[in-house]
Amino acid sequence: MKRTLRLVAAACALGWAAPPTAGAQQTPPASGAPTAAPAAEPPAPAPPAAPAAEPPVAAEGMPADGGPRSLALVVSGGVSLGAYEAGWVHYASEAGKQMPGRVDLKLVAGASAGSVNSLVVAMNHCLPKTPDPQDSVAWSAWIPIGYESLFVEEEVSGINMFSRAPLLEAGERLWKVWRGGLRQGCDILLAVSTTRFDPINIALAEDLTVPRQEEKFVLRIRGRGPGRAPMLSNYIDPDVPVPQPKLRIVPDAEGTGRAARENFENLRDLLFASAAFPLAFWPQVLSFCLTDPNAVGTDYCQKAQYRRFFIDGGVFDNNPLRLSLDLARRGLRRDATGRSHWRDLREPEQLGGVPDDDMLFFYLDPDTAAFPVGQSEVITSEQPAVLPLAGRLLSGFANTARAKELYRLAEREKKLSSRMRLTRNHYPTMSGLLGAFMGFFERDFREFDFYLGMYDAYLEAGGDVVDHMRSVVASDEAPGMRPLQCMIGWFDSSAEALRARCSGLDRNFLVMLQVAIDRVHSACHDVDAETLPDYTTHHCRRAAEGHDRPVVTGVADIGGEVLRRQGEDDFAHAMRLLAVYQFHFRDLGLEPHEARYGRIRVRRKLLKMIRYLARAQPTFADRTIVETALRTGVNGIAYEPPRDFAYFLAGSAFEVGASFLPFDWNRSFLRFHGALQLVDLGSLLTPSEDLFRFTLAGGLELHPPSFSTPALQSFVGVRAGYQFGTVPDRLGTRDCTEERAFGDQRNCSQFVLQNYWVLTAIDRLRFQVTFEFFPFPESYDDKGIYDIQFGIGYQVF
Repeated sequence: MKRTLRLVAAACALGWAAPPTAGAQQTPPASGAPTAAPAAEPPAPAPPAAPAAEPPVAAEGMPADGGPRSLALVVSGGVSLGAYEAGWVHYASEAGKQMPGRVDLKLVAGASAGSVNSLVVAMNHCLPKTPDPQDSVAWSAWIPIGYESLFVEEEVSGINMFSRAPLLEAGERLWKVWRGGLRQGCDILLAVSTTRFDPINIALAEDLTVPRQEEKFVLRIRGRGPGRAPMLSNYIDPDVPVPQPKLRIVPDAEGTGRAARENFENLRDLLFASAAFPLAFWPQVLSFCLTDPNAVGTDYCQKAQYRRFFIDGGVFDNNPLRLSLDLARRGLRRDATGRSHWRDLREPEQLGGVPDDDMLFFYLDPDTAAFPVGQSEVITSEQPAVLPLAGRLLSGFANTARAKELYRLAEREKKLSSRMRLTRNHYPTMSGLLGAFMGFFERDFREFDFYLGMYDAYLEAGGDVVDHMRSVVASDEAPGMRPLQCMIGWFDSSAEALRARCSGLDRNFLVMLQVAIDRVHSACHDVDAETLPDYTTHHCRRAAEGHDRPVVTGVADIGGEVLRRQGEDDFAHAMRLLAVYQFHFRDLGLEPHEARYGRIRVRRKLLKMIRYLARAQPTFADRTIVETALRTGVNGIAYEPPRDFAYFLAGSAFEVGASFLPFDWNRSFLRFHGALQLVDLGSLLTPSEDLFRFTLAGGLELHPPSFSTPALQSFVGVRAGYQFGTVPDRLGTRDCTEERAFGDQRNCSQFVLQNYWVLTAIDRLRFQVTFEFFPFPESYDDKGIYDIQFGIGYQVF
């Protein structure tokens, strides 16, 4: 049952809208969209001939001698999990090269980070074998991209925190491969899901228009051999009765000139648009055309009609499987030799369509686990909190919107599960933590997840493919394969001999390998082994049966600390394990013995981003709201007080003060404090006797993490100072007699010790109780040696 549900869920995540209703027309759109149906483009130069003539189509459309099965790969979005996906697609494409003739990759589709990996696998499929994964297109596209290069203070604006500079560098690395040429005859469709920043209005009838914010670009990539950039064109279905987007692409007959470079840059910008995660990246501008359903056009867009902003393609369709299925049915055909090819959709229909049962769809989703994952608790009358409920509802709405196409496809395609393979993540990733942003904070996380993706792709193969690839994996041909060999040795019970390949590997890799085993062991140790499905991991089943988990050679055995604690979320659990194993957080600037501060360092980096984002807001109110709201969310990672903040209080006394750290350290919970306290300030404004006095004090504050939650924080402090009285002794310049002090020695100038307790709401609203002790009382009033002050105010940081 769980497997069926996962297949249905996967089917919903990979598609595009069904063909629009016939007869629909375009009406004047809103929000900067075209004001009329675009005119037919002027005739374009005849496109260059295909690299090789397409063979004749078999009479019945079936392989004449049993050609390879056609394959479509759909890759979901995943932010920094793109590194995991990159490892998966690299291994899968390399396995295909080792055993040609099994399947023929014809279509790749993706959204957000998945669109980047769709191009990566399309290119790698058409390149020679790359035995060492660290020399691959996939590795160069993802592994170098981390927080330090993404977060550039000068480039933060009110709507983005990340720079595209490292993405442009990755694009240049891809361009070098692209211009070097892809295999002659390689012919693949690339489908990319995007989201308009502003919707366009589309006419469905004379008086009926609907807004459209999703846009699906479909491009055809045809290799022309070494030294020539691939031929790139839009793939347009003239029978679709609504405007379709065409990326700005010009005919390129040579593959060596300026046109090749410009076409690649437009393709690169399309991927940037699909991956423009809101608040992370500035919306990407795309140059494109819209087809006129009533006119005959070309597959090119030589002069862009529009330049519009686009954002993350995963907003509405994170899994374009339905788009892939429709494209395959409309355009994929078989020739007389049994090989499939893409037909020109503008030419009359031919026989020889690829049968549905012969088309295999792979859906790559790094969130689909082969081990038990935590489920949300059921809301009861004992859990009436609004904020958790709102968060769950918003999360549910977002996930449902992103998966709606898959669900609609599952409704339409009853036999979909027999033609679709849903990939599974057999061990938890590191990048998947923190909403899949964790991979940006440590390069080692991305590298580990790359190999974990390779491992999962390795398990996807079946039968003699596995037997063949095991010999390839176990070879010494490529040093970059050793981490995968080590991983297989510890994950697979039948490959323990490969554990010897772990010798000499970086200790961080071994620690993450152990943490992955530990997290699976913790997730499965209380599960009934009889309820586990067949695809469950080896170590999960052993944990459910009561066995101990293995301890990777070179890593300490931490015993019972492996299990997840009550109330501990997945992030806290993983970071605690890394701390116990003394993981070396190199990018976070921590030595192994400081690993317990990993959560704090991650939090500080996030807060720095938030602070710069807030500063870029146009008004004080906007800045305060943005920083306060986002800071509250980050407090759930690990709480520590703001490094420096000031405050003011009003109540029985008026007080202004500051809490600060004059130097950088990992323990921010013990800090310095200074304050100016004004008592009886109102006496200066009334006819009564002037009893105004003020105190200058300083000391230490203690902010215990266990006393704080993301919304409420509590801390204590002690300070010493000197109180200056105005009337009784004129700031200590004369004796403070009983008469001058009005019978209360607390009005005199003197030393004072203070102890205070503070409660703050979201680090802003402050309530404080201060206990005062006067250690050197005057002789005339033994009772006047204590005092208490109350105040409520606001903190600024």
